[in-house]
Formats: sequence, C-alpha cells, structure tokens
Amino acid sequence: MSQCFGSISVGTKTDDAMCEFLNRESERLGVSNSELIRRILEHYRDGRSGNLRCPHCEGLLEVVV
Repeated sequence: MSQCFGSISVGTKTDDAMCEFLNRESERLGVSNSELIRRILEHYRDGRSGNLRCPHCEGLLEVVV
C-alpha cells in the first residue's frame, strides 16, 4: 500500500458504515486510509478554491457541502 508522507496527524470520528467505506476504497485504490483522506481533502480544497476541473469537459467544478 501507498503511504501518506504528511507530518501532521488529523483524526476524526465516524460511524461503522463510513469506516467500512474508507477501508474498501483505500484497499481498492491500493493506498492507506490516511492517503485516501489526504486525497479527498486535496480535492475538497481544490474545489473550494476554484481549481477543480471536470476531467471530461474541463469545466470548473464547485464543491458545496
């Protein structure tokens, strides 16, 4: 599995279903849970700053939470 090379630890609490989802997705992608969460946060940051583009049409995507 790929490892996350960040130096700052970030923790969260979640329910069993979300934990299982993270475990399945990280396994499917061949990365650690930490790396998957880092990637998700990176996409969220890009979306919030207006730097996330659709891979098909190159249009800007907005992340709304």
